[in-house]
Amino acid sequence: MNLNNFTIKSQEALQHAQQLAFNHKNQSIETASPEGTAGR
Repeated sequence: MNLNNFTIKSQEALQHAQQLAFNHKNQSIETASPEGTAGR
């Protein structure tokens, strides 16, 4: 995933999600597909 293709706000949201995951001892975050069917 190339973060340079995202808007500044989207990059900030991803950074925040990564920090939350780290703070809660999760090693990674997963992205959902546009249809919301990730992992199916």
